[in-house]
Amino acid sequence: MGQLGAHFGQEVKALRLERGFSQGQLAEAAGTSEEWIRRIERGARSPSFDTLEAISGALGVTVARLFAGYGNTPAALHERLLFEIEGFNEDQMRWLEAAAKLLRNVPR
Repeated sequence: MGQLGAHFGQEVKALRLERGFSQGQLAEAAGTSEEWIRRIERGARSPSFDTLEAISGALGVTVARLFAGYGNTPAALHERLLFEIEGFNEDQMRWLEAAAKLLRNVPR
């Protein structure tokens, strides 16, 4: 499988671990097998649309989130950052804004 499949598998794994799920727990929640989740995470297999929906639902994210930030373009970087800050509270957002302003002044 290509780079997109590998990226997708890495995103699934990262979100699964972030939520404290084992591969078996994710498989059960998504209605698929643990072996299938392993193959997807390794980038060895491509899931069907139905499986994409089931995995995203089990992880509590959109299907788009599972593909977010693919590539090395400025737009992909912005997309990854937006998903990283999703769910931040007001204090965290103020801190992040202040940090971004400080980073603008750092020599490149």
